[in-house]
Amino acid sequence: MPREPVERHVGAGADAAHAFDIGCAHHRQVLLSAGDHFAERASDLDDTADRASRPSAAFRRRASLLRTATSS
Repeated sequence: MPREPVERHVGAGADAAHAFDIGCAHHRQVLLSAGDHFAERASDLDDTADRASRPSAAFRRRASLLRTATSS
């Protein structure tokens, strides 16, 4: 995915996660408007955006351990 839409939104004050979502949405529309085989790939972009927005299991484990350690 070209960085330009993401960089533009970060420069305008959006946080990285929202800028990435906006960039994916932009490119999703480009793929859909191209039609045929390109439109079929739009759902792949949705999957990528979804995975990028979810913290990994390792991150959740570390965050949980940190919360437990700091609440004692």
